[in-house]
Amino acid sequence: MKQLYIMFLTVLLSGTVLAQEYYLRPQTFALKGKEDLVVEIYRGNKFDTGEDRKVENSRLKSANIYRGSKPESLIDTAGAVRSTLIIPYKGSGLNLISAELFNSVEQKSRTSLNNQFAEEGFADVADKAGMKQLFSVNNHYSLKTLIVSDKPSGGAYEVKADGDFEIVLSQNPYKMKYGEDITVQVLSKGAPVKKAYVSVTTRTLNGSLFASSQVTDDEGKAYVKLNRAGEWLIKAVNILPAEKSADFDRWFSSFSFSFLNK
Repeated sequence: MKQLYIMFLTVLLSGTVLAQEYYLRPQTFALKGKEDLVVEIYRGNKFDTGEDRKVENSRLKSANIYRGSKPESLIDTAGAVRSTLIIPYKGSGLNLISAELFNSVEQKSRTSLNNQFAEEGFADVADKAGMKQLFSVNNHYSLKTLIVSDKPSGGAYEVKADGDFEIVLSQNPYKMKYGEDITVQVLSKGAPVKKAYVSVTTRTLNGSLFASSQVTDDEGKAYVKLNRAGEWLIKAVNILPAEKSADFDRWFSSFSFSFLNK
């Protein structure tokens, strides 16, 4: 396996303004029988629905379900319930829910910007920010979750939505065994994003949290060892100087799924 450059998450000083992070969380990752899919949007970095905050569907720019390679829009479904996507049973197999949120622009002080960018692996970008004391960051968000209904068949896990910034899995996590590596690829309009910051949070069956991080290689890939049963959240960030409307563009993507220790 290719050399990985692993970096552990850094605990920052109190008072740091946390970056905006979002994820999709189904009521269950493994459906039985003809259950509806129920998915909610959360904002927060705890990967804990008790601590993180639900987000209203009005933030959705787009939402689709993939059972094969073709998307089916969920926007009408999203409008039916404020903080929940309720999707009728579509048949057995894998279901990928993919969503984009409307952009949000934040104003940040130099200290807040430096702390956030350093936490997310982009201290070098902050160092080049110039002499200003107030900066604008344009946030772009894409979210995915992978749910299995009865059996883990189909290729929805590797669907490329051709978005501006997204995470794609190269293997089906519901068919993998303990200790195997799953390949994560970060893409922008189908092209690999190198040096994107990838963080992984695992919530085990007993509620313990484990976190690690790494940087994508020249093919936009990172390799994640499935070494704990539970729920997994993979996040990717890329930060660049903005061409217009802000000082920086921050691209954020998340992908949630579950893994059982086989």
